[in-house]
Amino acid sequence: DGESIFQTNEQQHYFNCPFQLGMGSNDTPADADYYVLEDISDEDYIVCATDGVWDNLYEQDMLNILEKHTEEDNCEAMAREISEVSHLHGRDQQYLSPFAANAQREGLRYMGGKLDDVTVVVAKVCTFEGGDELATSPVSSLESSEEMKEDQEGQLSYGHSSSMWGSNEE
Repeated sequence: DGESIFQTNEQQHYFNCPFQLGMGSNDTPADADYYVLEDISDEDYIVCATDGVWDNLYEQDMLNILEKHTEEDNCEAMAREISEVSHLHGRDQQYLSPFAANAQREGLRYMGGKLDDVTVVVAKVCTFEGGDELATSPVSSLESSEEMKEDQEGQLSYGHSSSMWGSNEE
């Protein structure tokens, strides 16, 4: 139906200080929120992405991108466009981004996007043939590590996620 049916809350200690895994951080995976989605349906799309996406795209922008590529049923095209638009907005100093709107709510003067890492995974929920169980299809089926390397060098990556959206497309 072209609507968002679920969205996580920002997972951060305070404004502009998200949970982080890695050196210099005491955060662990156990610190993150955990969700079980029970109302997900066949043909729904799931978008998982880093804050470099969510700081630069509003919900309606995301839904428009998903809807644009729904007919071709191409999760890779969806992920690429989400990544590209997020990166463009991140570089735009005049764009009233979600990050800028949140900064203003915190009493800070900020305008523009927030250039940051951008990682996106798009998956479509589907039913196994001959069964009733739901599963998600991968964002893309890269045929060789060379293609994956080209994607990484092109600054478009697909992998770990921090947030999730569903778009119920029936």
